[in-house]
Amino acid sequence: MNKTIESILDQTYRNFELLIIDNGSTDNSLEIINKFARLNDKVCCINNVHSCGVSSSRNIGLKLSKGEFIAFCDADDVWLPLKLERQLSEYYYMPYPVVIHTDAYLIDEEGIELGYKFSQAHLHNSKHSGNIFHDLCIRNFINTSSILINRNSLSNKDLFKTDYKYFEDWLFWLSISKNTQFHYIDEPLLEVRVHSKSTNKDFKGYAEHRIRACRDILSLYPKIPNKIKSSLYYDIAYQSSFLSQRDASLDSLELSLRNNFLNIKAAFRYLQYTFFR
Repeated sequence: MNKTIESILDQTYRNFELLIIDNGSTDNSLEIINKFARLNDKVCCINNVHSCGVSSSRNIGLKLSKGEFIAFCDADDVWLPLKLERQLSEYYYMPYPVVIHTDAYLIDEEGIELGYKFSQAHLHNSKHSGNIFHDLCIRNFINTSSILINRNSLSNKDLFKTDYKYFEDWLFWLSISKNTQFHYIDEPLLEVRVHSKSTNKDFKGYAEHRIRACRDILSLYPKIPNKIKSSLYYDIAYQSSFLSQRDASLDSLELSLRNNFLNIKAAFRYLQYTFFR
């Protein structure tokens, strides 16, 4: 927490406000935040007496922030000193409004680099800049702590979904990418902390929310290309299989192939199901 706050206050770009949402913490986080608020008038502490989740906390920050630009930083991540300056200089260079995201170093609990970057783990063959909506329909590759966005790029409906435990950020960036282009800085401008305990995930909840997110995308954006629909249905089938929902998985595989009969992964898994019952 200390290092996260210090990394923001140490930015070379100085004209900003720092809203820190304490989401009903039970440790000494609130004490740490209030200490910074007393020492620096850039810091404003907002205390959620009861934990309301990451989406609600981010939405509170969105509503209360006053600046032209908005950036997020999760509690364990660390911004490098030039982050805001580099992003703003890129933004004003662009001929049209964009959302700017960047690469990041991955670090462990002790702050030691893991030897690979966020881009190596998540970006792969996705389109990073320009109209990334279709690529983003398939999977999320935006690191929320790396984002800089102009408030004018947001509508009153652009909020994080509070009924999602996972993938709320995916749906948020997807809704914005429908009408706004993104710009990628191929340079790590922050450090993203990866906890060893994060490998012990709620796999069942993760799969259920992944299925729900894919279905929401199919419902919200019915005009996306059939190849993308095929990929989403395959994703649903894969997660349904993980949940031992064989019939649901088979139904989704059929929909995947109906939208793109050349989807090799869907065809192979469909044959597995039909020939090895």
